Amino acid sequence: MPKTPKRKSAAVMFTDIAGYTEAMSKSEQKALEMLRRKRKIIRPLIDEHKGVYVKEIGDGTLSYFESGYDASKCAVQLQKGLKDDTELNLRVGIHIGDIIFEDEDVYGEGVNVASRLESMAPVGGVFVSNHVYDELINKEDFEGVSLGLQSLKGLGRLIEVYALVDEDLIAPNPTDYKESQVQVHSDDEVPSIAILMMENRGVQDDDFWSMGLTEDLIIKVAGAGLIRVAPMREILEIDIKNSIKEIAMKLQVKYILTSSLFKKDNNFDLRCQLLEAKSGVSKFGHKWSEPLDNAQTIVDN
Repeated sequence: MPKTPKRKSAAVMFTDIAGYTEAMSKSEQKALEMLRRKRKIIRPLIDEHKGVYVKEIGDGTLSYFESGYDASKCAVQLQKGLKDDTELNLRVGIHIGDIIFEDEDVYGEGVNVASRLESMAPVGGVFVSNHVYDELINKEDFEGVSLGLQSLKGLGRLIEVYALVDEDLIAPNPTDYKESQVQVHSDDEVPSIAILMMENRGVQDDDFWSMGLTEDLIIKVAGAGLIRVAPMREILEIDIKNSIKEIAMKLQVKYILTSSLFKKDNNFDLRCQLLEAKSGVSKFGHKWSEPLDNAQTIVDN
């Protein structure tokens, strides 16, 4: 029986050397020296940040990390170290997604998206997906600028792309990315949704449950297909005292999902309601009463 490939979610980092093909055409020896120098610099950095170096693909490298934070720290340190290097011009892309392990190789959507982000990045820059940036929002080490929703080649959904900004990083010109940016849809186009923070109706200590389930749900829905989902960082900035219509207008979405959680002992009650913001009409409502162990199953379904 064939062995089932192993899957996991990880932060994938893809790098390449800009202008490598041209350098190779001028001097193979010089181009190969660039590869050796890149190898010597990047491998210790990946180890230092608890990453796994997978392979070289031409002048590119593929690696993965346990968190988007670790991957981003590694990428920024890499680019800072090369700031004054006029020959080794790197671009970096990072995405959190599923990867598949098979015969010591790694592939999957996480790899594909990271590769697309890297190809969009400027020399000396680091591009990350919204999945990664959501991990970095509350970290003082990072700042980023949104380049909007982008349609990446070969991917069946939209990705919000961020450029990490730092005095030692090359920041992109946002207008260079307007052509591929997907504008916020009209009512008749691709649907959009904001999943508001789940209200905890139990004791204060259970706030982490409502926070965790909300974030899991946002990630799950965002990864499901062609639907624009307001990211977690924007949800955290919302004033819940505002009306549904005001919230929808601020987040530029058509639908709002509200929910509540009441946890007692090893059981919970979960209620949710899907509202069309423009009309205020409830399109869907449901209640689950389940053992606590089934919480993730509810999110998945």
